Amino acid sequence: INRAQTTSVKVTKNWTDENDTPIGTGTEDDPRLPEEVDVVLYQRVVKADATEQNPNTDPGVPYGVYRLEKAKGWALDIENLPKTGIDGSGNIVTYEYTVKEVETENFVATNPTNWENTPETKITDENGATTTQDNTLIVTNKLKTLEVSVQKVWTETTTTKKPVDIVVKRYILDPDTQTKVVDNSFVGTTFKFTVEEATAATPVVKKAENLPIYGTITENGKTLTGAF
Repeated sequence: INRAQTTSVKVTKNWTDENDTPIGTGTEDDPRLPEEVDVVLYQRVVKADATEQNPNTDPGVPYGVYRLEKAKGWALDIENLPKTGIDGSGNIVTYEYTVKEVETENFVATNPTNWENTPETKITDENGATTTQDNTLIVTNKLKTLEVSVQKVWTETTTTKKPVDIVVKRYILDPDTQTKVVDNSFVGTTFKFTVEEATAATPVVKKAENLPIYGTITENGKTLTGAF
């Protein structure tokens, strides 16, 4: 009896905040994270040319949709995948796999740039010692950020204009009271507008970049999670 060869691949998801600091790795529940995320598994025939490894230039074809769950540590073994098959010309071919995430709200995903057709590889060095290389497909999700632009407009006359400081603050809506709660722990950007800028021919616009769009604050003993 000839049995088709099968294989499996490992998929893992990592999460970071806007500063690339890992989140959701401890034992405490992180309210910024969803309960589950779907990824699409792609299949293609193994390429002989190593320069064709990037899924962005050769995405392969969708094979199936799989779910990673917070409760399972954001890790998944996808098993019983075809390792070999027959192409349109009757030739035996070997398959390999990669994944791409279905979009997750408030996060931007960096999908893997590698293809795999086995969960691990045995490597033997020149002394005959064997080690195991883990061939995990890793998807990293980074908290999205936004950019705030500020322009100060003076209504005073030129002789009465004064320097002005404008501080960026952030708020979260309290769903119980429908009021905005200021995040007092947030050290916002301070824009300093000078008198020279007030009299400039072209309006001066200043920007604060990489501000998180979603997070958690604790004020007056109450924890709020949502969009800033």
